Parts: sequence; structure tokens; C-alpha cells
Amino acid sequence: MHSLGGYLGLRFAATRTCAGWIGLDGPFGLAYPWKQDAPGLPEPALQIAREIHAIHVASDFAAVSCPAMLMLCATAANSLEEPMVTARRELAEHIARCHSEIRIEWIQ
Repeated sequence: MHSLGGYLGLRFAATRTCAGWIGLDGPFGLAYPWKQDAPGLPEPALQIAREIHAIHVASDFAAVSCPAMLMLCATAANSLEEPMVTARRELAEHIARCHSEIRIEWIQ
């Protein structure tokens, strides 16, 4: 299960002066299907996910002015993470297309 701390780190980098930002496997909310309840996830986790969906990830990436790198897992650790593999790929494609100054690294 992800800590969802990537959203907080990104928001910090987007709204404050910082020396750099490194995201580890997140945020992935730009593409993750938050409105769908993933089977097996506990309701508290789903509630947090729905609240985080209100953070506009694309705008935050656009607002980051410090050097930035996003490290993404290339595989799912378990079946609950399968939808995240596609979401990570879509996020990486968005960043490559719209924010080429942000470095993307894939972890195997």
C-alpha cells in the first residue's frame, strides 16, 4: 500500500521554494482511476484517495520550479497494484510530453 506522501511532497515543491524534489512512485493520481473502488482496498484508504483526488496533480507539476525527478516502479508488487502500472505509465507519458525538464527513472 502506498503512503500517498508523494502528493504532499509535490504540493510542497509546487507552492514553496525548494532545492529539489524527488518523487518515489508517486503521485500517480493524474491517471489512477480514483472514482473506481478497487476490490480489496479498505474503506479508509478509499476515502483518503478520494480526498487526494481533489489535489490537481497536473497543475502542481506545472508549478514546480526546482530540479525534479520522479522514480516509478515498472511492475506491480501485488494484484491490488495492477491498475497502478498503467497509471504510472500514463503519468510518465504526461510528464515527458508536458514537463520534459522533470527526469523520469523506472525501477525494476
